[in-house]
Amino acid sequence: MTSRCEKSIWRYIWILVILLFIVSVSGTYFKEYFERLDPEYYTRHFQMGSYYLKEGVFDLASREFQKAVKARAESVDGHYGLAIAYLRQGKLEEASQSFEKALEIAPGHPDIRYFLGNTYQRMGKLERALEEYRVLIEKGSDSSEVFNNMGMIHLKLGNRDKALQAFKQALELKPDDYPVRFNLANLYEAEGKIELASNEYKFIKENASGKPETEKFARDAAQRLAKLKK
Repeated sequence: MTSRCEKSIWRYIWILVILLFIVSVSGTYFKEYFERLDPEYYTRHFQMGSYYLKEGVFDLASREFQKAVKARAESVDGHYGLAIAYLRQGKLEEASQSFEKALEIAPGHPDIRYFLGNTYQRMGKLERALEEYRVLIEKGSDSSEVFNNMGMIHLKLGNRDKALQAFKQALELKPDDYPVRFNLANLYEAEGKIELASNEYKFIKENASGKPETEKFARDAAQRLAKLKK
């Protein structure tokens, strides 16, 4: 009799514990739900996310942007900010999903499409990256970075002719884009076109030196030139 009574007591205790857990979870859910109804909820968390993003505290930035997009699922800026925060943390899968969501809402946003293509590229999804870059070009992009990225993808895919064309198009848009010119010189060198490669390295050496942001390319070009002359 006593044993049966103890079992009943424990059963009721477990039921009580479960009920308390359900009430606790439900309370948190409804608390967050009603908080999100506050018109200032989205603004507050979006601004905090932007602040943390600027300060380089990317994990906190992503948390704030998550709250923001829960409150306003159609927010392009919210999903874009969340994607950038994920990207800075190296969370490429999560970043791509947030960029995709932002692009669904604003398909004409060039920055979102560029970063989505760049994220695909880093993930090794090269054909998908190329598709995003192609759409940008079709829509009139004049970014040398887009063509440079396409060139690098074509090189990985073994399409040297397409890579060459992409690098040349990039330089038509921005002749002093030394990373692109260096890639072009490397490609010429790999194909045994030493004179063309030397001309590109020489251009970089003469024009990129003396500038802090491009000095490295000048030094690297000088080293390549010295090796080609041996």
